[in-house]
Amino acid sequence: MDAPTDWNDEVTQLKRTIFAMREQIEQDRADQSSALQKAAAAHHDELKQLQDAIRAQRAEIEQLHQDSRQKMQHITMESTAEVDQLKSTIVAMRAEAENSAHRHAAELRQLRLASRDEVTQLQETVNQLRRELEKQNAR
Repeated sequence: MDAPTDWNDEVTQLKRTIFAMREQIEQDRADQSSALQKAAAAHHDELKQLQDAIRAQRAEIEQLHQDSRQKMQHITMESTAEVDQLKSTIVAMRAEAENSAHRHAAELRQLRLASRDEVTQLQETVNQLRRELEKQNAR
């Protein structure tokens, strides 16, 4: 065979090899690009899921805080109402005790007056009986 034909065959073979290598490189790049896109999409999906989970947990925490604040307000209102009721009860009981003391004092005054009147009446009766006895003894 002659040399130029061998050279032509060799050049053709090298061109085919280069072409095949270029196709392989392009295929590898396409595969890498596809893999990177898939990885980026998976990463984006995972990131979105994490962000959604964080939002949900923040919302739950905020709801817990709000529930806690409402419970505290409710407890405070109940406690305030109970304290007010106890104060009213104390005021009413004081008034009742004072009224009872005044009634008792008035009853005692009336009993003393009645006792004094009775003592006075009894003394007058005793004096009258004495006078009558003295009159009877003097006769």
